[in-house]
Amino acid sequence: MFKCLPKSKAMRRFRQLCGLGATQVQSGKADTRSSFTGSKEARSVLHQFVVRAVERGTHREQKPGGGAIATTPYDCLPKSPEAHSLRVYWVTRAYHKGNKVSGAALKAARNATSRKLAETLFKALWDMR
Repeated sequence: MFKCLPKSKAMRRFRQLCGLGATQVQSGKADTRSSFTGSKEARSVLHQFVVRAVERGTHREQKPGGGAIATTPYDCLPKSPEAHSLRVYWVTRAYHKGNKVSGAALKAARNATSRKLAETLFKALWDMR
């Protein structure tokens, strides 16, 4: 589908299909930017993966008593290199001086990690072609 496009344009179209594409609408009076266009379902799936797998760190090892042994955000890093880079990216965006951010900053961290996840998926698909 994206074989005839250069890689940068193909990545932009892939992000659009994933619901993470940005559009800019200009008129004579205003310049507005819509941050998300495309598939709501795909964006929802990417967001849920970020919240459940990346943010929560579901790859944590359990100690015999049942609780997780992760004490800092970096303690529960996943095993694969791609998942590891996503987790590190998330932690650098979502934590400031050891405390988790909240509100708009947390939303921005989740959205940025979703975009990073879409780029990671695209690169894996691009290399398979």
